Amino acid sequence: MREYQKTLSERGWRGLGFRMVNIHNQTQYHLLFGTKHPLGMLKMKGAMWNVAPDGNFQYSDFSDPSQLRLFTETMGEDYAQELAELIWQNRRGGTIAKKELLDNETAYHPTAIEKHLTRALRIMEYEAQPSRVLAVTKSDGTPRRARPYPDGCTIQFAA
Repeated sequence: MREYQKTLSERGWRGLGFRMVNIHNQTQYHLLFGTKHPLGMLKMKGAMWNVAPDGNFQYSDFSDPSQLRLFTETMGEDYAQELAELIWQNRRGGTIAKKELLDNETAYHPTAIEKHLTRALRIMEYEAQPSRVLAVTKSDGTPRRARPYPDGCTIQFAA
């Protein structure tokens, strides 16, 4: 599987694996999704999150779907924290469109999806001391309500 992902990567594709586990808790097969487009990666990760909401990207016939998952919410928070740190390291001092953050940092992050980007931006704007987000500007120039990051907005990061 890793070799196949490596080969795809060498040819300009990005790969995302999904493991299928049978009722005996054994790997039955792997699915590998490959794309060159960030939207394809975001859509596939979104579908994977619907099946595996803890971000481990595996489906298991072995697990009981009615059983509550202990770490699902905390893992999502961990992914958002990790994404916030990645964005801060890559984008500090700059201004960037939300779409570019989706297409670059979020789409190719191993587990993050759009909800993690929104949470990451909120962490940087409202929880980081001092705030790492200086301004959020809507594309039409109208004032934004607190907390949302509408499509088409730009985000200015502190240096």
